[in-house]
Amino acid sequence: MKRALTLMLLAGLAACASGPGSRRGERAPDGQRVLRGYDGSQLERTASPSALVAEQIALSQAAREDGQWTALRDFAAADAVMFVPQLVRAQDWLNGRADPAAAMRWQPHEVVMSCDGRTGATTGAMQRLDGSFGYYTTIWHRPYTRSGKWGWVLTHEATLTTPRPEPDFVRTRIGDCRGDVPTVTQNAAPTANSIEGRSDDRTIVWRAMVQPDGSRQVIVDLWQGSGYETVIDDRVAAPQGNGA
Repeated sequence: MKRALTLMLLAGLAACASGPGSRRGERAPDGQRVLRGYDGSQLERTASPSALVAEQIALSQAAREDGQWTALRDFAAADAVMFVPQLVRAQDWLNGRADPAAAMRWQPHEVVMSCDGRTGATTGAMQRLDGSFGYYTTIWHRPYTRSGKWGWVLTHEATLTTPRPEPDFVRTRIGDCRGDVPTVTQNAAPTANSIEGRSDDRTIVWRAMVQPDGSRQVIVDLWQGSGYETVIDDRVAAPQGNGA
């Protein structure tokens, strides 16, 4: 209930923050092919990046009110993964973990979303209460069911020496609904070092990996009608002094 009320209160703010062009995916041009999920069901073409802005803000607020690990656990999908810094199953790692005394804060600067509006990523600035700062990327998914709700499936953060500048508005990009989106492979079960994911309509493809030296990377590709473009590429160097 608290989550629902928070999202209702933040919806107006998120809509204002969505920026120019955020409703581009809500109109299907004449003659477009029918998008279908892997179960054959027809997919929606309605994409609303403001919904993800509201979800990310609600997560940040819940972390401050309920505790950081509690909020992340409550908002996570059942199969979510996270870096700690190795890749782990989030629900297993978060289960029973005591919340830190103070939670970090996240501010979305950019949202990318699939054409069907059911998978997206937010990326932006984050701050810890110890005074350090950096950036984060969180990938979200909403199942194509009547009762489906948003849940994050991957979250990643890294420290910076200089804070990310705050944009005038939250930038938004939506996958193109046109073209023959290729079938892409997916590693549904993560290995110790990598995992991949995709939206139901395949207009967003993402992957996360940790190299043997401890360096890590998160990549999000967005369909542009005739091919994919990398729109998020988070790279974190190997820890110093690891001897690799």
